[in-house]
Amino acid sequence: MTLRKPPNLRSNDEIDFIYSELMHIKALAHLSTTIKRQLAGCILLESHNVGGTVLFNQGDEGTSWFIILKGSVNVVIYGKGIVCSLHEGDDFGKLALVNDAPRAASIILREPCHLLRVDKDDFNRILKDVEANTVRLKELGMDVLILEKIQQPFSKEQRGDKNAKSYRYSVMAGTAEKVLEYILDSRLDEANQHLQDTLLEDYLLTYIFFISTELLCQNLLMYYNSRARPSAGGEAAKNRMLLNRRHVVAFVMCWYEIDAEIMFQKAGVREFLKTLSDSVYADSSQYDLKTEVNTMESLTQACDGYYEEMAAAKLTVSSDSSKSEDLGRPIRPSDETIVKVFSGTVDPTYTAVRVSAETRAEVILKLATKKQPSSESGFVLVEIKSNGEYKLFKDEEMSVESNISVNGRLFCCTKDQLAHLNPLPEQQGPNEPSGKILETISSRELAYHSTMYDWYRHTDTQTGRQTDIVFDFTCSV
Repeated sequence: MTLRKPPNLRSNDEIDFIYSELMHIKALAHLSTTIKRQLAGCILLESHNVGGTVLFNQGDEGTSWFIILKGSVNVVIYGKGIVCSLHEGDDFGKLALVNDAPRAASIILREPCHLLRVDKDDFNRILKDVEANTVRLKELGMDVLILEKIQQPFSKEQRGDKNAKSYRYSVMAGTAEKVLEYILDSRLDEANQHLQDTLLEDYLLTYIFFISTELLCQNLLMYYNSRARPSAGGEAAKNRMLLNRRHVVAFVMCWYEIDAEIMFQKAGVREFLKTLSDSVYADSSQYDLKTEVNTMESLTQACDGYYEEMAAAKLTVSSDSSKSEDLGRPIRPSDETIVKVFSGTVDPTYTAVRVSAETRAEVILKLATKKQPSSESGFVLVEIKSNGEYKLFKDEEMSVESNISVNGRLFCCTKDQLAHLNPLPEQQGPNEPSGKILETISSRELAYHSTMYDWYRHTDTQTGRQTDIVFDFTCSV
């Protein structure tokens, strides 16, 4: 009965009682005692006696955050069906409140339920504490999107706007598809753009590590063609679908502006642009898409022009290396790589040699010995492993680089030097245990450095430049 009382009529003893009960709610376990006590003064009980009741529909405006006190619900996404079920202690409805966006899914009661409800005004007033700045979206029991609330300064245009926000949400983690959906929902309106927010650009520069271009294009078309729930009704539904279409075109335009040439080289992009252009033109009779029609015409013309230039120069457009059929392909004889060959001297130096997979070991040896300071003859090409063992390469052997062990190094030395060769310090691993280092580094820093390492390696592969980056530890974040 206490929870059914209007918040302004609750006594201090009643608030203390509610607070003591909130201490046992799983969804609130990460919140501070201060936040829980504030919630005790405004949280409400909402009961539903009939299973199958639709609490809210996908596309509805977000007005409350819910916690399941008793019972269970199904989470339903249009076009996917039931994606997961939530039970006692679970919460839902937070994402629409933090984004000021429509509901991302429908909630249907599986059975009679008792729900705790925090209305939007109270949610915004209370959950500004740092401890409550992380928002998680789950599907099938797994986190598919994790957002963090961060403060941002007002721009010149926002300073006189009373409704302007002094914060935004950054993506901490998420699936490639769900991050894309979040960007399309929240980052392509002029009102939501900020100079310090590079989420859209970061996604376009790095998506190839997480999702193929083919799948990216498919998801963009799905979002473009997605329809608001019938319950949204009339003008609201039409406005939502109009925004979906405008946001996809804006996303594609940003992709083009970042690097048109690389975009056009991706397999399937030309067909995707034509399909999207046709769809925008067809929808322009129903929606105000005049600007988007012109944008897509310009993009398709630019893409066609690029292919015509390639054809005139008798060049072929490279395929998308992130497509699944390219993954794990066999090494081709013409594939080139850079091989480091160390000298057999006391203080080893190395020579970097660019060779193809079909290059024989004797050719690598000749290229490496040209820069050797020694005037001796009778050099051999040998791999020294981290445990001190060695392996001699025969003159006729090919694909030398792929035959080296994970921590092995190539040496060019005489047979007399071979007996005195030792592994390089970098092959021995760290001098100190990694545990002390890891204790001082947060998971976010590990994720950042791992991403930067992958990005440097990707850049070096594209430019043909070789960079040596050595980690003293490995981790999975």
